[in-house]
Order: sequence, then structure tokens, then C-alpha cells
Amino acid sequence: IRLKLEENGNANGIIGGFHKWAPLYVPQAEGGAGYEAMLSMDLPGMYYAFRNLADADRDTETGLNLSISSTFSIEAVPAFIQRSNPQTAQSEQ
Repeated sequence: IRLKLEENGNANGIIGGFHKWAPLYVPQAEGGAGYEAMLSMDLPGMYYAFRNLADADRDTETGLNLSISSTFSIEAVPAFIQRSNPQTAQSEQ
């Protein structure tokens, strides 16, 4: 995680790690030729790119990596809850 905290409370940065590639690919593949035509995608190309570029979580049976390096961008702003009728917790005795 790389996160830059700003004076106004905002934060910006990235988080990196590994993500299973099948859950990213399967929803696209289920759309089939219609998805390919509508979104100008090459589903076999996407499959082979994920399979060949995956770099973690090796399957001992197939020898293929099941996860791929991933990075996500983060933008955060401070948020506070203000209740109109504040209450405090009561302890049980």
C-alpha cells in the first residue's frame, strides 16, 4: 500500500497484490460472441494473456499460475456521522 495523506484529510494512493484471474475473465467469456462484437474484445486473446502473464499461486496439478499481479488506485475522503439525537451506550449491571 502506498498512500499519501493530505492536510485536508483526503488520501490518494495505490494498493497492489495478486488477484485470481479466472473471476476477471469468466464474466466476459460468458457473454460470448455478443460481448466480443459489442465491446471489441478478443476473448481468446484475453484468456491467453491472463494465462501467460499470471505470476503467482501456482497450481501443483497443472503447473499454471492462478493469480496475476494487480494494482488498484485509491481515492478517499474523510466522512463523519453526526446524529441529531446522540446517545451513549448503557452498561449492563
